[in-house]
Amino acid sequence: VAAYFGGHAVLHGYKVVHLPEKVSPQEFISAHWHHDRAGRRLKLFVLMDAVDPQEGHPTQVAKGSHRFSYYWHEEFVHSRYADTFVRGAFETETLAGPRGTGYIFDTNAIHRGTPEGSQRRNVIVVEYHQAAKCGLISQLGLNIPCPSGD
Repeated sequence: VAAYFGGHAVLHGYKVVHLPEKVSPQEFISAHWHHDRAGRRLKLFVLMDAVDPQEGHPTQVAKGSHRFSYYWHEEFVHSRYADTFVRGAFETETLAGPRGTGYIFDTNAIHRGTPEGSQRRNVIVVEYHQAAKCGLISQLGLNIPCPSGD
């Protein structure tokens, strides 16, 4: 983690996310393709349940999209992308696995939690930032999730 951020990283928050067996995109805002509006940030997902790639509400990530810079905007709706755009512009990866395993990715990448599925999903999400980032964001009074507000 520290190497990804150039040597200095901080664990800056964690939360437990529960998705029931059935969930709609209206109930689960992260079901829409998006980036987290926070620049480079790593999230580690620890799977508390086995996450099946079809039925377990897996996370999907648009490969290589973390390398893009996005214009700042206050409205999160502007950080959402149409499925046809994402699948046409990027190869996507489905992240799933057995209970007790996990995955980590940069939330500057376009990603989503899939609403389709029939199995619950419980994960612990651990968030890492470059060490100086959150203090600077607070000092400047910027409205950027740091730690997560998503």
